Amino acid sequence: MSIALAVVLFATGLLLTVKGSDVFVDCATRIATKARVPKFIIGATLVSVATTLPEIFVSVIASIQQKPDMAFGTSVGSVTANFCVMIAISFIYMPTLFKRLDYLFESVLMVLSIGVLTYCGINRRIDFISAIILLIIFGAFIIQNIKSGYENHVPDVFKYKSQEDEDEEARILKRRNHEKDVLKFILSAVFMVLGSQLLVHTGGEIARIFGVSERVISTTVIALGTSLPEFITAISAFSKKQHSVSFGNIVGANVINLSLILPISTLISGGELPLSWEQSAIDISICVVVTLLTLIPSFITRKFMRWQGAILLCVYLAYFCITCGLITVTL
Repeated sequence: MSIALAVVLFATGLLLTVKGSDVFVDCATRIATKARVPKFIIGATLVSVATTLPEIFVSVIASIQQKPDMAFGTSVGSVTANFCVMIAISFIYMPTLFKRLDYLFESVLMVLSIGVLTYCGINRRIDFISAIILLIIFGAFIIQNIKSGYENHVPDVFKYKSQEDEDEEARILKRRNHEKDVLKFILSAVFMVLGSQLLVHTGGEIARIFGVSERVISTTVIALGTSLPEFITAISAFSKKQHSVSFGNIVGANVINLSLILPISTLISGGELPLSWEQSAIDISICVVVTLLTLIPSFITRKFMRWQGAILLCVYLAYFCITCGLITVTL
């Protein structure tokens, strides 16, 4: 495969995966609403995992194809990219005060996930027990989202018009729209699967062409590409001066990246996901550092500060250069 063809197919796979996930969530939300699922349940489940769907599909496909480096790299690389790019830009663009309680629970879950990841890095593998612990953390995240949504939901979310109150034309239109949503839901799922397969396959081809490992491609190009939904959400929040939406969404997405994607990849891989020396010593270490650099100063000072964002960007630039071999270090 030529480099030009590989790049085109890679970009096509990325487009199918990202756009497919967007349509998938929109259709799933409308279908759930028509099925009379409470809005706070939809928000706590479908919407909360929406921006991580590209990472989920790519990691699952990579695990099925027995490419553990790509499955792990996509997940952990996305966490690092989210903190060092999305959060960094947020801190630089919109430094502000915040209330600790607003982000306390998600931040605690993030630290717990990082703790489990550190343990796995020391042992050079994600084992079955670690995967179960991470899934428990994910369960706590979803339960808290449901609880929070229930406490803040609008009382009339359970009120729906009865079928008798709608005329025949409205019923026909509703049925047609429902069928259209179901069709788009199925097609978007197919597009995500195909797009993820293209990303995994062409990512491996690009790695082979440039003579680098699949870990390099997954932790940099694929991780950044699959983080586009988080980036779009962050940009939208910036434009509306909604800093809390940006920070909260990204921390939540990172919790899902670690506590859902990694255990799923581990279970698909037979209950154990082996880690290379580079993944343990470099990828996990950087992920831990940027997580603590993001959370600890912020919670001590109750501020999001520009210098944090500047340091996070510098750390990511150094990490990117080291990973891609532009800078050589001896450990």
